[in-house]
Amino acid sequence: GSGWGLSHFLYQIRKEYFFKNHREPEYIIYVFLYEHFNRLGRFKISPLFRDFQPEYKIKNNTLYEIKPKLIDYTAFAFTVQMHRKKQYKDFPKTIKTYFLETAKEIKKHWKNTKLVILKYPVIEGIYDYDSSSMWQELKNEGIIVLDAAEYAGEKILEPEYKIDGFHPSAEAWDLILPGLISEL
Repeated sequence: GSGWGLSHFLYQIRKEYFFKNHREPEYIIYVFLYEHFNRLGRFKISPLFRDFQPEYKIKNNTLYEIKPKLIDYTAFAFTVQMHRKKQYKDFPKTIKTYFLETAKEIKKHWKNTKLVILKYPVIEGIYDYDSSSMWQELKNEGIIVLDAAEYAGEKILEPEYKIDGFHPSAEAWDLILPGLISEL
């Protein structure tokens, strides 16, 4: 399904209807785009209020949802989305906390489902998230971490394989899927 990033993913997973409306899959694959980190510090509401991306705060390695105030909804009427800018000082810890919390929520309902993080390649100079040990720490916690570039090669960094500089194009998926299916 579609989503807006890590906080939206966690929000969807925490909702009971998600599990009631889907059969237990073998895998839930999250395509990690480095832009998702930028999206953590804001509320977002879709048109007609059909979906919501909360903001979370980390306390004792647990994520707690921040409830939007009336002004957040009022501002939505004029600006379509309300941004709350925050500086996250510890990128690896923040990302790791979101994924661990999401995996824990999945296991509450579906004990056999595996969370897979498919890292989409970084555009140079934005984030150096691959230098972090967080990916190995997530693997140690039972989360499968895969790199899309390993299945698609260097070709995937070319502009025609990204829709908008971040999101994979259909051509990118044609390169990624055979290796991903083989791996899983």
